[in-house]
Amino acid sequence: MFAEEPPMIASAARKPQHHDASALRRRLLVIEQGCAAVAQVRSDDYDETIAIPQLQGEQPVVFMRRVLERIVVVEQSGGIFDTAVLMTGTRHDSATRAARRLLVSGLTARTGAVAELSDVVVDAGASATPQVRQQLLELVDELFAGCEPRHAIQIRLRFTAAQASHSEPTSGVFWSAPPGKS
Repeated sequence: MFAEEPPMIASAARKPQHHDASALRRRLLVIEQGCAAVAQVRSDDYDETIAIPQLQGEQPVVFMRRVLERIVVVEQSGGIFDTAVLMTGTRHDSATRAARRLLVSGLTARTGAVAELSDVVVDAGASATPQVRQQLLELVDELFAGCEPRHAIQIRLRFTAAQASHSEPTSGVFWSAPPGKS
């Protein structure tokens, strides 16, 4: 009586069933090339993590535009981000600083529209020079200054000595599953 189940339905059955995309706890990871702080990232507290790494040879501004486009796609589908993490790499030239400012202005613009982003982390290596630390502090100041006064956002700048962990994937969309369930 019924034909075979369409592949689209079978595929959807493997994902957690949520009727409201905005009900998911969603985290954005922006991973610059040369980032050493991936070990500090845990997925336990989120239903979905969207990790976007910078591609080999990708220019910083092109990378950040790609990140902002992804944010817009998620929001157009009814999703929101609860937290955003910028995991800085080893580049700190003027093009990279400009790209980071592009991301910060995009995040503050999106936060003003959605008013759901409650946590932003700028993560850098512990070996960052005093000049780089100053640049990152200025970036955090720009983020803070661009936020809407009615909507408090926790903004953190952390310097991490940890090395990358390969126990979790570092690119894509990851659904959190309770321990013991697959």
